[in-house]
Amino acid sequence: RHMLELYGRQEKLRAAQTSGEPAGCQFPDVTVPGNIVRNFKGKYHDIVDPSPTACSSRGVTFSVPAVAAEEFVRSAELRVPISDDPRVWSAAKAYTVSVYRVLQPSKVASADTLELLQSHVITPFDRDDIKVFNIASAVQHWQRRAEDNHGLLVSVEAVKAEDGTRLESCPHFSLTDAQLFVISSDMQQCKSRDKRSARTVDSSKGPGNICKRRKLYIRFKDVGWDDWIIAPQGYMAYHCSGECPFPLNEHLNGTNHAVIQTLVNSPTPDAVPPACCAPTKWSSISMLYFDNNGDVVLRQYEDMVV
Repeated sequence: RHMLELYGRQEKLRAAQTSGEPAGCQFPDVTVPGNIVRNFKGKYHDIVDPSPTACSSRGVTFSVPAVAAEEFVRSAELRVPISDDPRVWSAAKAYTVSVYRVLQPSKVASADTLELLQSHVITPFDRDDIKVFNIASAVQHWQRRAEDNHGLLVSVEAVKAEDGTRLESCPHFSLTDAQLFVISSDMQQCKSRDKRSARTVDSSKGPGNICKRRKLYIRFKDVGWDDWIIAPQGYMAYHCSGECPFPLNEHLNGTNHAVIQTLVNSPTPDAVPPACCAPTKWSSISMLYFDNNGDVVLRQYEDMVV
């Protein structure tokens, strides 16, 4: 749901853009500091929190091999849903939820095998909400040293029960719905080739046989990609085709090299072929899809639209 909402927000902002493409390596939404968002599924297991006041704990491991070494991890959030069950809040006035990085695998954790990443105190005002924990340092460490990925420990402690005593258990408090969201920048994509700025002319107009932009709608079902692409179902990619006659006019928006090539081709067509009709400017789209591990990915793909 969060990924669909995030995708929808990018599309709304893209449709409302009036100043051209966003800066490279980022989505139209500047609050998303990268060009890739991944939603990782966790594998849950039992692990005992060493704290004597912890009333519930759960271990969770995320496999993050998809975050390549050349990517720069800009943000990593563990999003923990807070229960709306009235029985949770009748037992205690507040809880402390803590997230630790597990340094050594064990069914019973100890203080020297855990690294505290972040804690939040939650109250009835947080019920049916999402608490976000910053775990970027852990994901960045796992990216460098995958063998150190022993997962996380999510622990809950009842701050104070109604009668003032500590609780030994957290009734109906579930920790199995936490999700990891990682935002990164693909540095290889950031170094994409320079694109010559096109003059502000309507390249879709002109005689039918002259080089210009023409409509081309790509429907992912037609190319067999609909089983892994969630959204969009297709998009208007456009394409360029047509003749580049001598002399090249402003409408054709030719490069200096194309102008010279056309000058040479005109008197001596056997010496060099005529200039080709090709795009001079591209724009990006956002795609939401399943990767090879079954995780959901939102990615900004460059050079997708003429």
